[in-house]
Amino acid sequence: PPGAEPAGPGSSAAAPEYKTLLISSLSPALPAEHLEDRLFHQFKRFGEISLRLSHTPELGRVAYVNFRHPQDAREARQHALARQLLLYDRP
Repeated sequence: PPGAEPAGPGSSAAAPEYKTLLISSLSPALPAEHLEDRLFHQFKRFGEISLRLSHTPELGRVAYVNFRHPQDAREARQHALARQLLLYDRP
C-alpha cells in the first residue's frame, strides 16, 4: 500500500500492532443496549475491552471494539474472522 515500507533484508515482517477491531454488518433492528451486551460477552473473553457503536454511510451500523493489549486484539480478530464478524482492524 502507499506509504508502506517494503519488507526487505533486515526488516521485520511482523504484523502491525493494533488494538481496535471494526465489526460490521450489525443489524439495525437490534436495540443498542442489547447489541452492546452481545458484543461485550462475545469479546470480553479475550481481555479488557471497551465498545463504541457507530454508523457509517458505507458500512451502516458498526462497532469499534478496543482492547487494552494488541495480543488480545489479535486473538479476538481470529475469533471474529472465523465467525465472519470482522471487516478490518486498525492501529
